[in-house]
Amino acid sequence: MAIGIAAALGTATAWALASLVMSAQARHVDPYSLSALRMLAAAIFFVIAVPALGATGEFGRMSAEDVGLLFAQGLLASGIGETLYAVTIPLFGLSRTFTITTGVSVVAAFAFGAVFLGDAVTIAIGIGSVIVLAGVYLVANYGRPGAAVAADDAAAVLRQEAVAAELRRTAWRRFCAQHRFAIGLSLAIFLGVLFGAASVLLRYAAEGFDAAAAASVRIPVVLPFVFTVALVQPRSSLRRWSIPRHSLPWILLSGAVGTGLLAVLVTLSLQHISAGEFTVFFSVSPLIGMAFGALFLGERVTRWLWLGALIVIGGIAVMALA
Repeated sequence: MAIGIAAALGTATAWALASLVMSAQARHVDPYSLSALRMLAAAIFFVIAVPALGATGEFGRMSAEDVGLLFAQGLLASGIGETLYAVTIPLFGLSRTFTITTGVSVVAAFAFGAVFLGDAVTIAIGIGSVIVLAGVYLVANYGRPGAAVAADDAAAVLRQEAVAAELRRTAWRRFCAQHRFAIGLSLAIFLGVLFGAASVLLRYAAEGFDAAAAASVRIPVVLPFVFTVALVQPRSSLRRWSIPRHSLPWILLSGAVGTGLLAVLVTLSLQHISAGEFTVFFSVSPLIGMAFGALFLGERVTRWLWLGALIVIGGIAVMALA
């Protein structure tokens, strides 16, 4: 059991670390190029990890339907989801994005599981969902700094070289600068729903298969997708070949850890503890993310933000242990 708990906490830490790197590098590299490079690193990781784990035999057992579902799940979670996640963090901040997305995704996963997979809906799940949404509400409405600090934050965002250059170019980007909180909140909630749906789809599509093998199957469709999106953007870092040398190793690390290693840790954890127990331990990821944001990015973490995050984790625990 100790191995399962350690792997679950490692999963939470891996996602928090990947989110930290995406947040830190968003000012140097556009989100589309960031997503493409992270997926490239994940592809390299799986090329090495799948044979090392002895999972290559899993591919022969997969039907065309299995592969198609895994393709669709990969596009939702890694292609669209992780790209939008990289877009949202600079607008909304790592701490708020992380907490709200995690809370909403768990509620969405339970809801989609009930509707499409026939999972039982209990009173505990209903109570837990309400608790999670209450925590999300606190983070969204009271987790912001005061008006004076918010004004300073707005000026700081506009001073960031990459963000400032983009936000001032068109009326649409100026609108995004003026309403970035509302846009960021909407994107964070949308991402939570998207990740919840993707997790249920993965649970259905990857049932009975090794997690690393199932995750690696998605690479042939996700990798071309994210690179195409990055290269069609006129001012993307990849298209202009302007990836800073100091950023590249960190971005590749976040892809290998946040997409590749994470899948292996999930598999290891679920071999030793139940899915409910895994969810409880993984739910500490918002707190790890907030700590990383405060320590390394200088984000201000208010008491409301901490309270909201703790409430979200409490609600997740109620649902997971139901």
